[in-house]
Amino acid sequence: MFPRSGQHHLVCCLGEIDTATAPQLTAVVNDLLDQCRHVTLDLSGVDYLGAAGFTALLTLRHEATQRGLFLRLGRHRSRPVHRALAASGVLEEFDRG
Repeated sequence: MFPRSGQHHLVCCLGEIDTATAPQLTAVVNDLLDQCRHVTLDLSGVDYLGAAGFTALLTLRHEATQRGLFLRLGRHRSRPVHRALAASGVLEEFDRG
């Protein structure tokens, strides 16, 4: 995971988002949300989204919304990410605002 600077921050995630990596994702995104209003997660390189990763995404989205900030997913998502979010009915939450 690495942030790229610009008007908005983009966090590119690669590999697995699971129990081992979800805390790192949460820390990176929370730090960025303290610095700016818009963060986009590029999950096109994620080949596994575990329960901890799924929970981290939902928690980060909720926290950003509560703070009046924006956390979005990039347009191109890996198949595992898309399937997990679509099947749970929360994909639309990330596509709004």
